[in-house]
Amino acid sequence: MPDHRRDLHHSDIAGIAFALALGGCALSTRHATMIYPPAVDPGVVATANASTPTVSRSLTIALEPFVDRRKDTTSVGTVRNALGMKTAPVEPTNSVTNWVDYGVKVELANAGFTVIPRSETTDTSLVLGGGIDTVYADAYLSYSARVSLFVRLTRNGKEILAQNFDGKGSGGTNVTATSKSYAQTLSLALQDALRKMVDGVNEALLRPE
Repeated sequence: MPDHRRDLHHSDIAGIAFALALGGCALSTRHATMIYPPAVDPGVVATANASTPTVSRSLTIALEPFVDRRKDTTSVGTVRNALGMKTAPVEPTNSVTNWVDYGVKVELANAGFTVIPRSETTDTSLVLGGGIDTVYADAYLSYSARVSLFVRLTRNGKEILAQNFDGKGSGGTNVTATSKSYAQTLSLALQDALRKMVDGVNEALLRPE
């Protein structure tokens, strides 16, 4: 009589090894280097989107550092196992505050503004700052992330914008929950929030004083 146990031996070992690899992978803390702007996907073709009319390109904005107001400032997401249970954190390798500040500067500059750190200028005609409320990425079947910012803009000392901007990012299918994919997904979420912020800034500046 054939020994079916022997026939199944190698497939059993392979299955057990695969499960152990997944389990071990899910238990490992991810260390994500926060990047901005997001890495470009060569398979994505850029399309033009309608946006808020822009203001004068000659305006200078003094940028105050954003304040990290998150309850947990040590992590930026979570790793899940095959059952969907949270098993490990995603920790940033660089400053979340610097990451947000740099992104704000990039997007305002892309919109035509001159951006100078508040500490380096006496021009306070326009001052923008705010708080970081959420920076969080998750991954089960696919990657997802949310970034929430509070933004305050003053013109000659008068508040003209005080608003929350939420951004969402999707980093595609999750296979092994890589640090790089978490970072990319978070960057996409930040970009979404900041582009909404730029629209909000333009709208505020276009209102009559």
